[in-house]
Amino acid sequence: MNNNSSFQIVSVLLFGAAALVSGLSYAQGCTHASGRTAPDSRYVDNGDGTVRDLQVDLVWQKCSVGQSGDDCSKGAARSFKWDEAIQQGQLVNDSGGFAGHSDWRVPKLKELRSLVEVGCWSPSINITLFPNTPDADYWTSSSYTGFTNNAWYISFINGKSQYNHSKVKYFVRLVRTAE
Repeated sequence: MNNNSSFQIVSVLLFGAAALVSGLSYAQGCTHASGRTAPDSRYVDNGDGTVRDLQVDLVWQKCSVGQSGDDCSKGAARSFKWDEAIQQGQLVNDSGGFAGHSDWRVPKLKELRSLVEVGCWSPSINITLFPNTPDADYWTSSSYTGFTNNAWYISFINGKSQYNHSKVKYFVRLVRTAE
């Protein structure tokens, strides 16, 4: 390997690390479509900023908190400490609701995990139905038993669930139970 090749590899690695830190997003990577856990056919776009998951009977806000528009390209996803994240559903509900409903909440760990597309990464979610989702971490409403001040989150970089201190800031996507 010559010095130029080494420089290019280091540059790519550094740029990739900087992109992760800054929240920049690259094109989503996916394996063959037949291995998908969250195909388009699993969802119904309700045309009102919500998406119904037919498999688990939940209705999700299409955009992350802070984003809006048909393709979630308006605004920017906002990050919150865990206690602030938990309040986001109530804030939406108290301000008149969203899409005709006032029962929005932060999803439980099992619920948010259901959105993970294991056949894709960066982000590991169906971006046809949930466009412009940052490849980042999202809070759940589930606290981590046994560790005070810790809660679960899902990384939509790789689809893994983990826990962290509640003072760390992560993104939020709201959900409600379908009727």
